[in-house]
Amino acid sequence: MGKSRAAGLYDEDFFEWTQRNAELLRRGKPAEADLEHIAEEIEDMGKRDRREAVSRTITVLSHLLKWKLQPNRRSGSWEETIRRERRELELIFDQSASIKNYVLSCSERIMKDAARDAAGEMRCTVAASDLPSWTLEQVLDHDFWPE
Repeated sequence: MGKSRAAGLYDEDFFEWTQRNAELLRRGKPAEADLEHIAEEIEDMGKRDRREAVSRTITVLSHLLKWKLQPNRRSGSWEETIRRERRELELIFDQSASIKNYVLSCSERIMKDAARDAAGEMRCTVAASDLPSWTLEQVLDHDFWPE
């Protein structure tokens, strides 16, 4: 298969494109592979993982905020969401330390987004003074439950 055929599949049949290009690379024929789209897809995979980690961190934080600010409404559903998202984040960070560093660098924005989400669900406002100064380690700690 020539390079133009491998590149043409990208828009026609993405799954087939992935299979053919993987095979070309395994067979040591990178000149026949669609390297431009392969590079683009590799970059996009990293971006998706980074967005997923930020999103999961926002979810954990918004649920922890609700846990702290509405103790009378705590539920098994909140607890399970926090536990599940912590497990998933742990897996992501174990595989990609740079993603953990990225999440740390965005912690202020993440906290604001989590507060906005929690406030929307609680139908109230969350003042900046109500925002805790939890560390990422606390947020990820399976034993950390704010009172």
